[in-house]
Amino acid sequence: MIDTHHGTEPDAKEKYSISIDAGEWEKKDEYGVYKDDHGYARAPDGRIIHVSREDTRDILERATIYEDASICLPEHAQKFTRILPRLRSYRRADIDDMVHVIYRAQEMSLDDTNKRLDDVYYPLNDIIKRLTTPMDELKEEMDIIRRQNAIRSEASIDVLTRPLIDGRYKYLKRRLVTAKLLEDKLDEINFS
Repeated sequence: MIDTHHGTEPDAKEKYSISIDAGEWEKKDEYGVYKDDHGYARAPDGRIIHVSREDTRDILERATIYEDASICLPEHAQKFTRILPRLRSYRRADIDDMVHVIYRAQEMSLDDTNKRLDDVYYPLNDIIKRLTTPMDELKEEMDIIRRQNAIRSEASIDVLTRPLIDGRYKYLKRRLVTAKLLEDKLDEINFS
């Protein structure tokens, strides 16, 4: 005896037993769905599935839309059945040929994959080299400038201060000429 969920269906007028024998629902309909004596679809564990016949057909039709469906209508079942070869139907040479074809296909696939990777890798590598070469040159120039700056002695604070004019003042004082002196010199030149 398998216990199902307790309670009855909301639409049902009469109550059914809450436990059923396995023999009562082990009969499948044309869709492969287990049905009990009252016509209800049941899961393999005995629970009632609330799906009508039409809904079952719609579900199976929808499932057959996809070719790799594991369930389907009986008329489509032949498409999905696998045909296995008979035992000892192949000779050793046939098997060797099949293995050789498989290995050749794998090698071609590997060669094709390597070619595709090379087609992507080498252009990217060239682009990266074109970008990194100027960066390396700039780094070298920066290092040269740093070394040159390190070699130079530090600038004196005197470079930024203005020179005093005291020394020049004495020189200018000696050369200071008044207007009267200039007139006297002019007179000397003119009268001589």
